This record gives sequence, C-alpha cells and structure tokens, in this order.
Amino acid sequence: MRIVGQPMSHGRLEGEDVVYAKFMFVGLGGAGGRTLARLQGEIRSWLKENGRPETIPEGWQFLHIDTPVICDAVPMVAENEYLNLVEPGTDYQSVLATLNSDPTLHAELQNWQVSPVGLRVDITTGAGQYRAIGSTIAFEKASLIRRKIRDVSEALQRDTTDSELNELYQKMTLKKAAGGASPSYCVVLSSLAGGTGAGLLLTVCDLIRGTWGEDNDDKIFGVLYT
Repeated sequence: MRIVGQPMSHGRLEGEDVVYAKFMFVGLGGAGGRTLARLQGEIRSWLKENGRPETIPEGWQFLHIDTPVICDAVPMVAENEYLNLVEPGTDYQSVLATLNSDPTLHAELQNWQVSPVGLRVDITTGAGQYRAIGSTIAFEKASLIRRKIRDVSEALQRDTTDSELNELYQKMTLKKAAGGASPSYCVVLSSLAGGTGAGLLLTVCDLIRGTWGEDNDDKIFGVLYT
C-alpha cells in the first residue's frame, strides 16, 4: 500500500510525519471494473494479513462506470459502486436521437458519430468494441456521470475519512500519523483496446477535472493499458 507523505514544518524532520492519502479509483469499461475489484481484493488481503478487519476505509472510494445494465465484470465491485449507463430496452438509435435533439452538440458529434444503419450492437451489454459508441453514450449520459463523480468525491471528504485513515496508518505502521487532512488523489483505470472504457475515457476525465477543479489537476492520474 502506497503511503503519501506530507512534510511538516513544526520542528520535525521533513518526511517524518506521513499519512495515508485519500483515493478515488474510477474504473472504465469491463477491464477497468475488473481491475478495481482485484485492487479491492489486494487491499482486503493486506488488511487481513495485518490483523485488521477487511473493511476498506471510506477514504478509498471506488467507482466502476460501464454500459451493461447488469455488471458483467468478474470479479466485480459492490452494486453501489457500479454505474450503468444504459437502461433496459435502450438501443443505440435512441441514444443518438437524444443527442441529435440538442443542436449545440451537432458540430461536436458530426465527424465521429456512428451511423445506426446496419449496426448490430446491443448496447445494454456493451459497446461492441466500438470506441465511438462508448463516446456517444458518454456524451448522452454526461450529467449522470457528473452527478455520480460528485457524490463519490463528496464521500471522500466526509468528516470521518481523515481520522479513519490516520488511525489505520498508526495501527499498521506503529507510527504516529501526521493528523489533519489527508491529500486526495484520483486514479482512472481503463483499457484502450475496447469500446466502452476507451470511449468513456476523455469525457469522464474532463468531468473529474471539472468536479475537482483546476487546482487539483496534478492529483488526477490515469493507468491505461491495452
């Protein structure tokens, strides 16, 4: 488990006091969701090996965003950590119809929008390896994604998260934690080889930056793989 140190300036040596940072992990598409679940498994194993309850601290939040109505990632995160972007019975043509009803988006969509003619992709189960389909769904569900990112970000900043992480740090390391507010970071996990994750990536990252603010640009990272 990575420890993020915050140098203190009250007569202590730099790096003497450290805390566990707060993290929001966002997994996109099937691969991103599987990575989140495996990461959770590693954290629980680490807690168990050190004689701690296997409950992940609230200061480490997880959000899996994907298209399927029911999460099909194996392993998977908890139900309340999963955001599905497509409702039962929704088809790609209806998504396009919603977007095309907003003239302000026409210029943005005209060069890469996938024509529904002859397209045989059931978006309730995925984007069919089409990044443009994933991108189109991200545009149509941007407000939903923004609300969920905001909710998870707010959960990260609850009054109890700092004290919980400080207590965990002290019990795991037998050292005194720095106390005060822990720094917050966001890590986006996604494959670039599929349809949903790769298609969601740019829009989701823009929404995270908009939620966290420009001052936190250096605290948002991506782990991308093929």
